Amino acid sequence: VPLQSVGWWGVLTSAPVKLIAAVLGSCFVLFYLYLRRMLRHLDPSRSIPSRVRTAFDTLAEGLLVLDPQGRIVLANQAFGEVVGQRGDDLIGKPATSFHWTNQAEARFHSAETPWAASLADARVRHNVMMYLADAGGKRRAFMVNCSPVPGAGGKPAGVLVSLDDVTELEEKEIELRLARDDAQ
Repeated sequence: VPLQSVGWWGVLTSAPVKLIAAVLGSCFVLFYLYLRRMLRHLDPSRSIPSRVRTAFDTLAEGLLVLDPQGRIVLANQAFGEVVGQRGDDLIGKPATSFHWTNQAEARFHSAETPWAASLADARVRHNVMMYLADAGGKRRAFMVNCSPVPGAGGKPAGVLVSLDDVTELEEKEIELRLARDDAQ
């Protein structure tokens, strides 16, 4: 039957076109469900067993796992409390989105952070002093240690960052220094 005699509406409502539309719609829905399921398995926050996550959250020091781009893949409860957010809400944020400073209160740029250096040369960084304002605005001091997570081809697949809060120790050290100066 020629197209002119049936018209566009006739072609669109014909059985072969309806069948093709139904198959395409079904394929789209199945592909969407499959992709969603696969992406859920790739989400590191969901792939960690609950007992490991519980152990991770019970540690007093802040812990972060960062991907090669410096985005947070995993954050424990201790770090979440410092920044005033849940650990799961921090996933995907760049670690440099927080205002990290040095002792002179100068901001660390992305490439200057110990985790960026650890990712660049696959070497461990020990006891780097960094400062961060907590959720209440108080400036806190951290001893930061970064350990690259081995990946394919010897390149780091990420970095484990531990943040030991030494704010009280630093405050006591300042008090002792002032007391010594007064005594002299």
